[in-house]
Amino acid sequence: MARVTVVTVYHNRRDHVLSSLQSLLDQDLQDLHILAVDDGSTDDTLAQLLRLAGPNLSVKSHANIGFTAAIRSALEGIDSEYVAIHGSGDLSAPDRLSHQLSYLEAHPKVGFCGTASETRDALTGDVVRRRRRHTGSLSANNFRRAPPFTHGSVMFRQSIYRQAGGYEARLRFCADWDLWFRMLHYAQGHFINVQLYQQLAQPDGASFHPLKSVEQLRYRALVLKLAELPDAAREARLEQLERESIVEATADQTPAIVAAIARRRVRLELMGRSADADQLTEVLTSEFGQDPPLLRLGASLSRLLNRRPMRSSDQRRPV
Repeated sequence: MARVTVVTVYHNRRDHVLSSLQSLLDQDLQDLHILAVDDGSTDDTLAQLLRLAGPNLSVKSHANIGFTAAIRSALEGIDSEYVAIHGSGDLSAPDRLSHQLSYLEAHPKVGFCGTASETRDALTGDVVRRRRRHTGSLSANNFRRAPPFTHGSVMFRQSIYRQAGGYEARLRFCADWDLWFRMLHYAQGHFINVQLYQQLAQPDGASFHPLKSVEQLRYRALVLKLAELPDAAREARLEQLERESIVEATADQTPAIVAAIARRRVRLELMGRSADADQLTEVLTSEFGQDPPLLRLGASLSRLLNRRPMRSSDQRRPV
């Protein structure tokens, strides 16, 4: 049994399998096993995964059940003391896992840690986001707006994961965010302010695909609500989600959802994805009755800002 197991879930990512998994095979940590999961891909992702299978990398495949169910299922069969997550298509620096393991071993009260990272647009290669903050402990307040780190950069103690109840299977999106809130009841979280991870922003990813974004942001609102509720009320809200839909389960949070969609629209504009941003404008108008003139003004301002070149001081070396 390896000290650390990395779990990485793939669905239709054939063009990114080799580079992403190679960054894990190149880790300087020796006591490591990689579990790559194919979640019902319809391209040849599974064939690409199997090409790299070996003593330190096993491959699991099953019908498409969605990311949350797939990662929860993968973790049920793991006995490693520590688990690291790695996003499909993303890159981990060679010392990422050894750095995180060293930190967790030196700080037994810390149950999970994420790292600084950058996000690159898969279409243009441009850096569109950087996650950095002052190194230090994380409290629930640090997660109120958004997790301070990307999911794929996390390593956690499996004992704390199990104590917290694992990923909530009823959450299609944002199950990681919900998990961090619950883990904080049992252990400390920590942000390692060293860039050890690079996320790839895929056009069909939930954070960047306009229509998936709307559903993801509804789940975001639900997770923030769940974090405020006592156990019985939390379970009642999740039962409502299961019985009805995410729309009904977040009906009392519409203003927050609208504001989040508007911010996501601006982000897409700043990434140069005006057509995708326009789709979110249509959603805000048709589903939420927002004022089109104000939205068009916001779009114009965003496009103007997007024409400004990145300063040379903003350029950083990738992972």
